[in-house]
Amino acid sequence: MRAVFRNHEKIQLNKWDLLLVFGAVLSPMTGLRIWKIGPAEVLCLIWALRYVSMKRLVLDEHARFFILFLIGMFLGTLVCIVVAPEELNTEGWATWIYLAFISCVLLKRIRKNSLEYNIKLFDVICRLCVLWYLFLYGYSLLVGRVFLGAPLWYHNLRYSGGGTNPHQVAVMLCGIAFWFSGRALQGKSFLLNTLFFGITVYLETQTRSSTGLAAIFLASLVLLVIVTVQRVKHKRNRAIIITLEIAAGVLIAVIFYRVIYQMVYEWIADDSNGIGRFYIWSSFRNVLRKSPVFGLGPGEHTLTQLGELQELHNTYLEIYAASGLLGFFAFVILSIRVFRTVARGNLAMLPILISMYMYNFAGFSMRRLVYWVIITFVFVISEQCFATAALDGGRFGSYRNYLR
Repeated sequence: MRAVFRNHEKIQLNKWDLLLVFGAVLSPMTGLRIWKIGPAEVLCLIWALRYVSMKRLVLDEHARFFILFLIGMFLGTLVCIVVAPEELNTEGWATWIYLAFISCVLLKRIRKNSLEYNIKLFDVICRLCVLWYLFLYGYSLLVGRVFLGAPLWYHNLRYSGGGTNPHQVAVMLCGIAFWFSGRALQGKSFLLNTLFFGITVYLETQTRSSTGLAAIFLASLVLLVIVTVQRVKHKRNRAIIITLEIAAGVLIAVIFYRVIYQMVYEWIADDSNGIGRFYIWSSFRNVLRKSPVFGLGPGEHTLTQLGELQELHNTYLEIYAASGLLGFFAFVILSIRVFRTVARGNLAMLPILISMYMYNFAGFSMRRLVYWVIITFVFVISEQCFATAALDGGRFGSYRNYLR
C-alpha cells in the first residue's frame, strides 16, 4: 500500500478519459448551455457511450438507487398530475435520466481501473478545476465579466465561474478542497497541494456562498479530529488533544459570535425573499399534505412569501418531495453505503463527503453533474483502498497508513 499514492504520478491517462476530465471541469459552467445541454454534458455523454454494454447489466449501488428513485418519482408524477399539475416540471425527467446514465456508467467503468489510475484521474480533474476557475476569476477581473457568453459573476457580486448561479461552482470547490488537504497531509507535494487548497478556499469565498464556507468549516473540524485520532497513539494524550480542540472551537465560536451569527443569518436569508428560506422549508408540510407517501415528482412544490411557486432549496427535502418515501429510502441506503465504505477504506475522503452533504442543506446539489463525479470517485477510491489493504493483510482506513 505504501507505493499506491507514491507511484500514481507515473501513470499516463487514457486519452479517451480526457473527455471525462474536461466534462467534469466544465460542468459548473451552466451559462454555456442551450436548454439543459452544454459542453460538459456532451463530453461526458460521448465518454460514457463508449463504455455502455448491454451484455451484462449489473445492479450496483448507483443503479439500485436510481431505479428506486425514478420509480418513486414516476409515482409522484402521477399523483402530481391529479392533485397539483401546475407544480409539475416534466423537463426535470431529462436531467435525472441523464444523471442516472452518466453516474452508473462512471461507477461501473472506474471500478475496472486500478486504484493508482483512479487516484491519478481524480487528481487531474481536481487540479484542472482549480486552474481553470482561477483563470476565469483572473479573466473576470482583468478582461471582462463574461466569457464566451457565460456570466462569470452573479449579479456582479458573487463569482459564478460561468454558471447561471454561484452554487454550481461553489459545491464543486468545497468538495475538491479536501482532496488537496488529504494530499498535503500525505506528504506529496506539500507546498503545491497546500497552495491548491488555499486557492480553492479563496475562490469559495468569492462565490459568497455561506453554505459553502460552512461546509468547509465543518469538514475542517472533521479533518482535524481524524488526524488527531489516527496520529496520536496514546489514548490519554489523544483525549486531551481532542478536548483542547473542542475547547478551542467553542472559544472561537464565543469570540467570533457576531461574525458567525452574521454568516448563519446570510445563509438563511440568501434568497430574494430575505428570511424567506425558513418560510420555504416550513411549507414542506404542503407536500406532505398533498402526497405524504409518493411525493409529487420533479417540479416546484412550495410557495414563497409572495405566493410564487419555488423549489425547496434543500436536497433532502427535494428528494422526498420528488420521489416520496421510496426515493428517500433509496438515498439513505446509498448514503449509508458510501459513508461506511469511506470510513473503513479511506478516512482521508471523509471530509469531502462531509462538505458535500453539508452543502445539500441549502441547495439541490444532487441534481448537479459534478456532485456525482466527486461522490463516485470518493466511493470507488475508498472501496479499492479497503480491498487493497485486505490483500496486504492490513487496514487502509487510518490516516497513518494513508500518510506513508
